[in-house]
Amino acid sequence: MSKAVPMSDIVRGGGIAVGLALAAVAGLVALAKPRDFEARVAQVEAQTAEAATLLAGRSGTKAYPAGAVCPEASPAEAAKLQAQLAQALGAAQLEPARLEIQPGAASRGLAPLAFEVEAGGSYEAAMAGLQQLSALRPMVIVDTADLVSRTSSVTLAISGRVYCSAP
Repeated sequence: MSKAVPMSDIVRGGGIAVGLALAAVAGLVALAKPRDFEARVAQVEAQTAEAATLLAGRSGTKAYPAGAVCPEASPAEAAKLQAQLAQALGAAQLEPARLEIQPGAASRGLAPLAFEVEAGGSYEAAMAGLQQLSALRPMVIVDTADLVSRTSSVTLAISGRVYCSAP
């Protein structure tokens, strides 16, 4: 025969079970928290503040070395780039046959000025022309460069871009 358990014993047993569960959770929390927790939190907060400061200063041209990008993608900057390219090719003794500048769509604070250049001269002049382009500021990014031999001369065709700050 089974004997009925009084309700007070059930409540008391449930209370003991809940108390033991809470004690176990509190013990696990105490074990899970490292001894140097506060120091770690302070270090992470300091690193977060430093990263926020660094990121706040990296907008527009500030994220790039001096001279890497032009101040703005304007017709004046496009004309300046065209003059720089013509001067660089002339200094290398290349004769430009074509020199075109096209503004591009702005993205992430920068706007490209795309260019296409075709020039002829000796092989040595073409190599000197590439060297001249690598020294230009704003920095010239060459997308394609083709060097075609024409018996006693070569034709150098370059397409590339420079980046300018965009609002």
